[in-house]
Amino acid sequence: MLSLDMVKDSKDYSLESLITKMKDISNEWHPAVAKGDQGAGRTLEKLLGVEENNISLPDYGSIEIKSKIADKDDLSKGLISLFTKEPLNSTPNASVPNLIKAMGWRHEKAGTKYSNSEQAFNATINMVTSTNRGFEIDVTEDKIYIKFNPKKVVSTDPDRSKGKYYKTLGDWLNDIETRTNPHYSDIMPLYYNKPDIENQFVKKLNKTFFCLCRKKKVNDILHYQFFEGYILFELDENKISEMLKKGLYIDFGSRTKHNHGTKLRIVKENLFKMFTKVEKVL
Repeated sequence: MLSLDMVKDSKDYSLESLITKMKDISNEWHPAVAKGDQGAGRTLEKLLGVEENNISLPDYGSIEIKSKIADKDDLSKGLISLFTKEPLNSTPNASVPNLIKAMGWRHEKAGTKYSNSEQAFNATINMVTSTNRGFEIDVTEDKIYIKFNPKKVVSTDPDRSKGKYYKTLGDWLNDIETRTNPHYSDIMPLYYNKPDIENQFVKKLNKTFFCLCRKKKVNDILHYQFFEGYILFELDENKISEMLKKGLYIDFGSRTKHNHGTKLRIVKENLFKMFTKVEKVL
């Protein structure tokens, strides 16, 4: 069995070496090396000898590593992070820290773990519907816009953020309308250049290893078991373009003192559809 303590600093990043390592790793339970939604991925990368990184290149030689916790009822549930990329804007105010200042809400641990003024900004935005806070995605021929429409804020919805600073989203909207340093109109909309995103797909994901895993606690310590794997070859540019019109999720998750990065995410079904070749190897 391959354990975290036995991983060697090997320069063999071939598909054959990856499959061999995965067969050694699979069906054993391995202690998590990180918490949260990145726990499984970071544990798998550690087992494979991949250092933690946020670079725009594949993880394992020419192969990108992706994993997902398998839902026992529906393997299509949950989102897979493709890569992290900050959106753009034509003004210097449009940084994530300023986005938090303009539109954030009280962090759940403000006044305890963090300062009393700590704010959070978390939003998962899809390409079909607006969120109840009025965020939406608009795709043109050459841009992917992240927009805010105050008229689409569901003002009567309760504030379900963990900080629960506001009674309703209408209270949140009233608050951000009064902020001037900066105001959200100085920041929104944000955008990506569509060709940049398409190029990033090809650059990072053209050959991807995708693994399913399970999780459980052993002696109160979270463990993962990696049990099924696929190699995905040759991205279809037409499928990428189609997915960018309706299948992409943009995920913000940051607080005042730490930007976790803006993630571009997708469901498993759409990930597989983007490749011309899918082969089960585990």
